Amino acid sequence: MKSLSDLVRRARSRGSTCLARAREWARRLVRESAPTRRTVADRVRKFWFALRRGTTRATTASKAAILAVGPRRWRVIGVITATALTAGVLSLTWQPDDTWAGTVPSASQVAGTCHVIEIDAERHSFSDVRPPVPCDQPHQTETAAVGELPSELRDKAHRMTPERRLMVLEKLCKEPVRNYVGAGPRDELWMVTVLLRLPTEREWDEGARQYRCELALTDVKNPEVLRSLTESLRGILKQSAGAKFRRCWTDLVTEVTCDQPHRSESVNSIAAVPADRIAGPPAGFSAVQRDAFHAWADPICQQTVSEFLGRPVHETPYRPEAHLSKDGRVIECSVAFPAAQPMTSGSVERVRKEHN
Repeated sequence: MKSLSDLVRRARSRGSTCLARAREWARRLVRESAPTRRTVADRVRKFWFALRRGTTRATTASKAAILAVGPRRWRVIGVITATALTAGVLSLTWQPDDTWAGTVPSASQVAGTCHVIEIDAERHSFSDVRPPVPCDQPHQTETAAVGELPSELRDKAHRMTPERRLMVLEKLCKEPVRNYVGAGPRDELWMVTVLLRLPTEREWDEGARQYRCELALTDVKNPEVLRSLTESLRGILKQSAGAKFRRCWTDLVTEVTCDQPHRSESVNSIAAVPADRIAGPPAGFSAVQRDAFHAWADPICQQTVSEFLGRPVHETPYRPEAHLSKDGRVIECSVAFPAAQPMTSGSVERVRKEHN
């Protein structure tokens, strides 16, 4: 599948006239209702892939995209113009028009605000200058930090490439995000992805160099899907409600959020399985293999579990427990409830505070 940036680059390569027409269609499209925008976005994607397969399918798909808005408004759009429409739809996300009424300049964005993503493609957008929404209303992202780009990233005539943007995300956002959610050194924030937003191209040309770190909750079963929230994530890992943003296990390999019944909780620590210990995917382990694995692997987790608990693990009712990645090559450490205790909901964080 082509990335959104590839699609935009290909549309641009067809000429400035095509792109100008695309932007005009985009401006018309933004005035349509949200369901219509989603329908068109879906159909123009199908048009693009149909274009790769054959002219007949492409023509059919382009007509479907046109009909989504209505033949009376957009009467005659050929295949080339439909390609321009594709670029226009994508420009709504990759290059938001910061001249629209109601937009919030990148320099005015602040931490603690929440934002709505109407179509999945907006997740990958470089910029988002639409006005925020209250965090107690449905939203998909939350701004955890804002700042000025360091000199090695700001002294450029053009914004960074998508690849560069991914490479600098951790450097810019890791610690600010962990501080925002109240994470300790051994707390894992699970199923929450971090997005890096930059000024729009126009803002960049005018000298803006702000960046924004945003949090987005992904679906446990399908990480490509963003889930809606109606609460803020500020300090969430210091609260009992934070259990649903922590990773826990019900057995050697089955992961759940910690608000579900579980037997152990992640302490945000991994280690490579020694080459002579690799025994294949753990899903196929027999009871004997599982016991043998825990016998040599659980002690590896003792130190990080003690760090998580804030005291030596042997002084608590808990125990270290190791888990395996699906390919059987990475150990993931957790703190486990006593073996005789039934599976429990909630984070050990709550109990940890009571003991310290």
